[in-house]
Amino acid sequence: MLGVSQFLLMVCFCWQEVPIELLQVQSAGPERGIWQAIDAENVTIQVGGQSKSIPLAALRSVKFAEPTKQSAQDGGAIVLLSDGTRILPMQVTGKGQDVVLELSSSLKLQVPANHIRSVQFQKLTEKQLPQWRAIQESRLTADTLVVIRSADALDKIEGQILEINAERVVFEFNKQKIEAPRSKLAGLRFLTPPVQNQRIKAIVTDLWGNVYQAVQVVSQSSASVNMTLSCGAKISLPVGQLANIDFSVGSIKYVAEMTPLGNDRVSGFAAKIPVAGADQLFAPQPVKLPQSNGPSLKMLGSGSVTYRVPDEYTSVAGKVYLAPEGEQFTPCTVELRLESEVIWQGKLKHPTDRLEFNVPVVADKRLQLNVQADSSYPVGDVVMWQELRMMK
Repeated sequence: MLGVSQFLLMVCFCWQEVPIELLQVQSAGPERGIWQAIDAENVTIQVGGQSKSIPLAALRSVKFAEPTKQSAQDGGAIVLLSDGTRILPMQVTGKGQDVVLELSSSLKLQVPANHIRSVQFQKLTEKQLPQWRAIQESRLTADTLVVIRSADALDKIEGQILEINAERVVFEFNKQKIEAPRSKLAGLRFLTPPVQNQRIKAIVTDLWGNVYQAVQVVSQSSASVNMTLSCGAKISLPVGQLANIDFSVGSIKYVAEMTPLGNDRVSGFAAKIPVAGADQLFAPQPVKLPQSNGPSLKMLGSGSVTYRVPDEYTSVAGKVYLAPEGEQFTPCTVELRLESEVIWQGKLKHPTDRLEFNVPVVADKRLQLNVQADSSYPVGDVVMWQELRMMK
């Protein structure tokens, strides 16, 4: 296997003002400013010519406003590190101690091979993908060369990866060197030594769609950020190439991603008779709204849905509004209940109404979302719980 070193960034950083949007845990709206720095405890921004520091513990995310649209990576390669970090380089090469990932013509990462889990060289067919994933998850005794046998089949050869260049992979098999054309390879699986990944504290995404699992993000200047990844590798990126830093890992759980204990939908009849099967047909739907940081929950008509509050979570927050698909709508009452107690209630009279809330909850208790239309024959009583989230 290729050797061991640290991540290196092969690029010159140029200072520039970078506008950002900060989203705090206790706020539904963003705060805008100019990026200055980040350390182990705070993010510092410039607002109205003045420096302002916000504790990392109070942040959900930092969005780097109006990122430059980058062209899609056309190399087809997907590199996975041992901690789940995903990098989509234009080109992959390596010899000796490191693998070089070319993100653009001016930005290259030099990666220690012992942190790489796999390199996929090209797009695979529907029948090849399950085989590739099985090889990715399998236990290895050596580096593995994954060969394309046909449009339906992959094969693997175990040995030692010696070199990766733009055209081929040099591989040692049974003490003999072989040169395999990359056009014939699905990819490579590296024999990665066992490592205890550290707890992730931030997920960093750059303009190319690369996703870095970071345990620390700091900067020594406003031009770049230095990351320590969960697998222990270190990497630096220009601030101008960042898209988002998500600090909510482990501290926020979006309700739309949770499994409900149950839901009940009331029909539009005056007698409010439950309709058999309507609880499944009209079950709340997870949706991703434009310009949102997490999934939202869409409820169709009057009814309720119940969730169990996870351990260590102490509050629930979000925004709720009417979201009719046409021009007609019915005013309704929305409420949150903890067991049988109403802990928050609001009235939605018009689609322009936006009600924000942030209320305490108790772990292991049942949290119920209720929607009750004012009319016995409601029309357009669709309610959106925007980025409804449990927080520690």
